[in-house]
Amino acid sequence: CSDEATRGTWADKLKLKAASDVDILRGVAAALATPGEEAVHAAALVRSIAINPQAAVAVSKEVAPALCSVLRRQKDGILLSWSLMALIRLAQHPETHPALRRAGAAPSLSLFTRPNHRGKLTVRHDLLASMGLAFLSSSSSVEIRQEACSLVPLRTIPELVQLLRQRLQLSAEEVVAKKVFCGMPVDYRPRFAAQSLTLLCEASAA
Repeated sequence: CSDEATRGTWADKLKLKAASDVDILRGVAAALATPGEEAVHAAALVRSIAINPQAAVAVSKEVAPALCSVLRRQKDGILLSWSLMALIRLAQHPETHPALRRAGAAPSLSLFTRPNHRGKLTVRHDLLASMGLAFLSSSSSVEIRQEACSLVPLRTIPELVQLLRQRLQLSAEEVVAKKVFCGMPVDYRPRFAAQSLTLLCEASAA
């Protein structure tokens, strides 16, 4: 279901409240333009609060341009990693696609699809970008769908299969400790990998 990340906890309520507060979101967007840890924390926060379609749409309207600007600058590996993570979380919700297109999400993601584009932190930026483009390829908008399908790298399909297999075999603690998700210390749901894999396969037939 589209609200799979929402469990009704107090933390979820706080995240949804933050996602609906324009002042907070504008502060996050401003933080993304600053150097250092503050920008990294801002990108991680975006990923954390976009937990359902309504929250993701609100976040996208205020923050997507700043995220795409970070990607276009192509500086600071850890900030790029968390910004890519944030952008693919937003792109998972089709409702965000118009705002992401206006922000230039697909061209920004395409900057990282080359196999040799890996940061010093060994995070698979190319695989993260592939997921984002796969999610955008599911858009109901013909323009967005065509743009994403023309950019998505189909060579990552076997790697997404492996990503899904590992998540089914390992515990959440092992996934985080081993940085299974593209080299990032985060957990992910099997559905997330399966969804991006399915969309990538569909894009290959488009």
